[in-house]
Amino acid sequence: MANLTGIYLVEYSLDAGGPGNIYDPKFLVKMEEFIAWYRQQPEVLHVNSILDIIKRLNKNMHGDDKNFYTIPESRELAAQYILMYELSLPYGLDLTSQINLDKSATRITVTLKGLKSSQMLALESRAQAWLDEHTKGSMMQTKGAAGAGLMFAHVGVENGKSMLIGNVWQCLIISAMLIIAIRSFKIGWVGIIPNMAPILMAYGVWGLIDGEINMAMSMVANISMGIVVDDTIHFMNQYMHGRRDLNMEPDEAIGYAFNFAGIPMWISTFTLVAGFSVLTLSHFAMNSDLGKLTAITIFFAAFTEAFMLPGLLLLIDRKGSKV
Repeated sequence: MANLTGIYLVEYSLDAGGPGNIYDPKFLVKMEEFIAWYRQQPEVLHVNSILDIIKRLNKNMHGDDKNFYTIPESRELAAQYILMYELSLPYGLDLTSQINLDKSATRITVTLKGLKSSQMLALESRAQAWLDEHTKGSMMQTKGAAGAGLMFAHVGVENGKSMLIGNVWQCLIISAMLIIAIRSFKIGWVGIIPNMAPILMAYGVWGLIDGEINMAMSMVANISMGIVVDDTIHFMNQYMHGRRDLNMEPDEAIGYAFNFAGIPMWISTFTLVAGFSVLTLSHFAMNSDLGKLTAITIFFAAFTEAFMLPGLLLLIDRKGSKV
């Protein structure tokens, strides 16, 4: 970013509607308007196109008069400039990276600052809105933007949506299996609350720390849910054993569950937090952020198991009731 203008690129293939039409002044004027719009955007560092070469050559051929740094008046003149330019290039070099073979389309490359996925998608959406408004009925057409950065931005958004749907299904399946395992609908559905709460709390803390949810961050909920649900199962299993088999009251059964599941729960929590904390030492941001958020989630999960779950059980499972 400091020395090479950045790595985030958005590229367009601008179709002129026929062979040789990229030299048409009408097409070049519309392309110039699009490039000028992009250069005005605060997220943009640089825009590269064949138009810069044509305008510079027009100026050079008129004694370097700055007034001629414009689009040539005729398509023949623009074509001659490009032909002359290509003939002057060293052997093996040409403009095929910017112009297709029949001269019916050209490429522009927009170099962006370091943007988040949402910012890049917002910029691309504004650019598409400009194209829809200003190219309707003109000879310049494009199918939209392309680029690795833009592709991963779309992948990240779709991945986040898919993960959200997956979390809902995961919660429903875990709840159903927990109800079946402990044979109690009243107690079983309560167990999902202390499993979801630490995820929401961790994402809230992450919003204060960083605020960006990338592909790695969107996977944390699924990963951590599968880990922290083990503590809930062990705690509730001991609780139900105390209530059913030992005929304990709810408060006594909670104490019994803490005696048998509490210490293993804290040991596993500190082990998992320490293990995921190792990832925070990585210089690769996705690995580092994944480790941070997962460790935070597991840490919160231990406290929700220790404080929220017992309170919910006392609230739902009244003294003297059967489970």
